[in-house]
Amino acid sequence: GGSFYDGVATIDDAQVVIEAEQYGIDFGAMLSTGDLDGDGLLDLLVGAPLDDTTGYHAGALYVYYASSYRYATLLSDSDADVALYGESAEHKLGTSAVFLDDFDGDGGQELLAGAPGFSGQYTRSGKIYYMPSSEVMMPDFSLDSARRSLIGEFDHDEAGSSLQSIGDLDGDGLGEFLIAAPMANGSSSDSGRVYVMSSSLFSE
Repeated sequence: GGSFYDGVATIDDAQVVIEAEQYGIDFGAMLSTGDLDGDGLLDLLVGAPLDDTTGYHAGALYVYYASSYRYATLLSDSDADVALYGESAEHKLGTSAVFLDDFDGDGGQELLAGAPGFSGQYTRSGKIYYMPSSEVMMPDFSLDSARRSLIGEFDHDEAGSSLQSIGDLDGDGLGEFLIAAPMANGSSSDSGRVYVMSSSLFSE
């Protein structure tokens, strides 16, 4: 495989293949890149929102440093340099994740991860975790020790279903970010909302 025929080729000549060992975890449903370890190379985030490690569909987020995957040919979920797991069943961590600017000056970007199935005061309101790179890279790090978090406003908002980093809107030198809550009640029931958030929330 790999050669083009009528402009079409297969993907079996990929430089690197990363695959899940576990059944049905939806590995690769979300992909993102950024420099977590501060080496100037793009690290890879892979979401698996149906991972059952800490509960049914609690979800997982896997980080592969560029130094690990750039020269590899075949990797699995167990080869990840960092693995984060949802706090409880049906949280679906790994649905979304994005890198933010380096707020704490350690040279690595910060990580924002969504768990839209999170239920706290409100059922499936959703939760977004903010994690500085220096903490994510610690061997014993887990989501329950995340520096800060944001919670959806109401029942079934599913905040954190999508996250996106955008440019510096308020002129403070740090890029802002977007949070999607597609099931939030806007002008009508379950019509959805998108929140534009200032990074100054996390820069202190």
